[in-house]
Amino acid sequence: MSGGRGAFHSEVFFEDLAIPLESRLGQEGDGFAIAMQCLDAGRINWAAYCVGAAQHLLDLATAHVLNRCQFDRPLAKNQGVQWMLADMAAELHAARLASYEAAWRYDREPQERASAAAMAKLIASEMVSRVADNTLQLFGGAGYRKDEPIERIWREVRAIRILEGTSEIMRHIVARDMLRNAPPMSQSPQGEDGTHDYAN
Repeated sequence: MSGGRGAFHSEVFFEDLAIPLESRLGQEGDGFAIAMQCLDAGRINWAAYCVGAAQHLLDLATAHVLNRCQFDRPLAKNQGVQWMLADMAAELHAARLASYEAAWRYDREPQERASAAAMAKLIASEMVSRVADNTLQLFGGAGYRKDEPIERIWREVRAIRILEGTSEIMRHIVARDMLRNAPPMSQSPQGEDGTHDYAN
């Protein structure tokens, strides 16, 4: 396994297991909805995890470029490096706000949970992958060594774009809710040939 080395992973098997009716969660047939609600919370948790990991990576990258010198000057003096840091910081800020909003909506707007959680996980998981890759790039070969934390974080965060729904599924959820909640529109304007003109 490439990642997940900081936690134990095991299989659990249930055989001939009887659960009394009073221990059931919800009503009969509610299982899928309850599971989906748990996924919403889990996706917000992963978004927050990504924000924390990205902040740690950005702190490491900033310290490194200030202290690492090439051709008698710190890497931080290079405009290209500065722009990399600025992009990382901007993406991290956006993901942090999306995560905060998703958590707020989870508590106060249950009807918005699925879409907000999916959007936060999508934004944050894609962001932390780019931040991890850029941090490793700034460290160069040293960042790929096992004795640096960047290599481990770089491996660990890759799985988040798969866990509890892939990035593609997150996009599906966001688009589904957008289309479902879109206000009705009058008929699209038609051109002279009878086709719809979507440019206007």
